[in-house]
Amino acid sequence: MGMKTSRAEAVFRELHALAHAAEAPDDFTEAACAALGKAVPFEFACLATTDPATGLITGAYKSHPSDSMDAEFARLEYAVEDINQFHDLATRATPVGVLERDTAGHPDRCIRYREFLRPCFSHGHELRAVFRSAHGVWGVIGMYRPVGQIGFRDDEAGFLATVSKTVAEGLSARAIRQAAMTVGTCGPAALILTSDDRPIATTPALEEHLERIAGPGTPDLPMPILAIAAAVRARRGGLPAPEPRSTLRTRTGGWLTLAGASLSAGGGEGDVIITIDQPRPPDIVTAVVGALGLTPRERDVIELILAGHATGEIAKRLRLSPYTVQDHLKAIFEKAGVRSRRQLVATLFYEHYAPLLGQPLNHRGWFSGRSDLS
Repeated sequence: MGMKTSRAEAVFRELHALAHAAEAPDDFTEAACAALGKAVPFEFACLATTDPATGLITGAYKSHPSDSMDAEFARLEYAVEDINQFHDLATRATPVGVLERDTAGHPDRCIRYREFLRPCFSHGHELRAVFRSAHGVWGVIGMYRPVGQIGFRDDEAGFLATVSKTVAEGLSARAIRQAAMTVGTCGPAALILTSDDRPIATTPALEEHLERIAGPGTPDLPMPILAIAAAVRARRGGLPAPEPRSTLRTRTGGWLTLAGASLSAGGGEGDVIITIDQPRPPDIVTAVVGALGLTPRERDVIELILAGHATGEIAKRLRLSPYTVQDHLKAIFEKAGVRSRRQLVATLFYEHYAPLLGQPLNHRGWFSGRSDLS
């Protein structure tokens, strides 16, 4: 029995309303996952946000608590070559994969299914989708049904493809939602992980940063860190993994940049070092204007605006007419939800920069994230 058109239309309207609300809700991922489940029923689902620059997972909402085995998931997603991985789906004309269909009825050809989904969770069917807009991939979802149930149908996969852009717009809006930034008082942090993702060395600031990423009292390492570690190991093994770096919005409203690398000396095989720090100005600007969905030329214009240049100077530097610059400004204002250059600068300044003022600068000339100089 196929999907009811009326139900699909109702879910689409619900997702559109969530994505284009005046203020994107903090729980958009949870609300979107619940809405999708009305059109495509599942036993378990995980909707994750991603860094549009690298494709790495930056956070995840699970439909219900479980022993998710995130480290093994990250390894299978980034450190091996498999069927229907998210980076592969992101390049398809239709960014959706039904495992049973894409393995010609033999899902055990998939390493993830054979070694992880079925033996660890008794999942018999998998449907994956990438949420992308014209400006990047902002999230992904995996939906699962148990062994013995009916698998995912083509019309259900088609529905996810239809709402891909809408969900992506909601996730990008969430990234720049109007909320006060809460900045921790800690400085940069680092940790070293063994090949089985066991921390063997950390710095004092790590605990506060982990709380900002995953929330207080979370015993396991958060997925963004595990994803970066897996990407480092994949690159070291010669696989085409994403760059092991991501800029993410924390649960408290601020921004953090994570980066990973192999240990060149003194470590064991598979050991990885990961650093966590306040992002530099270019990192925040890239994340914020990326979430606004600006074109490359609009990004050029906004960077010159933030540098304080007038319209005539922007036109001269970009070799455009002043009228063309004004057209770009109008498009930027519409996407940012403001009416003037002053409002645009104020929005970016007060929501993403002002909360950092008064903190000391580090060696890169950016706020260190500390409230004292000790």
